[in-house]
Amino acid sequence: GHIQRFTSDGTYLDVVSSDRGFIGDARGLDVDAHGNIWVADTRGGELVKLQPDGLVLARIAVMPGQHSQPVDVAVDAQGNLFVVEARTARLLRLTPEGTLLGSWALSPFNSAEAAHVAVGDKGDLYITQPEQGLVLVLTPDGEPINGWPIETNGGIGRAKPVGIAVDDQGIVWVADVDNNTVVALAE
Repeated sequence: GHIQRFTSDGTYLDVVSSDRGFIGDARGLDVDAHGNIWVADTRGGELVKLQPDGLVLARIAVMPGQHSQPVDVAVDAQGNLFVVEARTARLLRLTPEGTLLGSWALSPFNSAEAAHVAVGDKGDLYITQPEQGLVLVLTPDGEPINGWPIETNGGIGRAKPVGIAVDDQGIVWVADVDNNTVVALAE
C-alpha cells in the first residue's frame, strides 16, 4: 500500500507518503518530466497525480460517468497520458487534464496480468500483449510500427510479458511473469 523510491543502482531512498487507499489498488505508475508520479488507481477508475513527496495534485476520471479499470499509465514529453483500460481492453490517449484524444483496441487480457505501456524517447509507445506473448510498438497516434514476440529463457515454454519500461539508452525492459524473468530488447 505504498510507493518506494530507489536509485538507478537499486539503493533504497524512501517511501512516498500518500493515501494508501488508491495506492494499494494501483497496478501501474509513471513519473513525468517534472518528477510528479502518476498512479493508475484501478479500483477507483482514475489517474492520481502526486508530487514527489506524495501530495495529491490531481485526480482524473479515466472514463467519466462510466466504470473503468485503468491498469497502467505512461506520460510522454508533452504531458499526454497513455492509459491501459482493462474493462474495455483499450489504450486511451488523454491530455494532462483528462480530455480523450484517442482510443485503440488491445487484445483481451485479465486485469491482474494486464497489458502495460511505456513511452520511448522518440515518443513511440511500447505495449505488452500478455496473452499473445508480444510487445507492440505504436506511434502516439496509434499506428502500428513494429512488434516482437517475447522469447522465453532458452525458447522453452510460453512468455507472458506484462511490465514494460524504456530506459534512456533505448533499451526496452519487459517483465515475463510466467517465467520470472526480465528481458532486454533494443529499441
